[in-house]
Amino acid sequence: SRDSTNGPAAIILDHLDAQDETGNGIEWNAVLDKGNERREILARLSNRMQMGLYSLNKATEKQHKERIKTDHKIRREHDDQLVKLVDAHSKEQVLLQEELNQMSKKCEQCKASLRHSEEKCKDTASKLEIARQ
Repeated sequence: SRDSTNGPAAIILDHLDAQDETGNGIEWNAVLDKGNERREILARLSNRMQMGLYSLNKATEKQHKERIKTDHKIRREHDDQLVKLVDAHSKEQVLLQEELNQMSKKCEQCKASLRHSEEKCKDTASKLEIARQ
């Protein structure tokens, strides 16, 4: 029956044969040659594999849920930081607008004062010219 095996099965059987030669292993060929025992061993191995797969699936699912929870937490933290930055920027913008309004008002006052001074200067120049005549 060894001749009919190929690929991974042949590699495993060769490995098992090598262990048998060193005396460090179970004589799998002798065990697997018995039909009932082979079915029982294969059934148990299948059950162990299913249990292992179930455990892997549960662990993966748990990691996935933890990752989602962590991602949501990070997203909330970033959203909070973004809101704080936007609020701070908005407040700064309001303060800058108020400062601009005050400076514009001062500028208009200065322009009015300058016009008034120019008018006074013209008036004084005119009076001086009349006085010189």
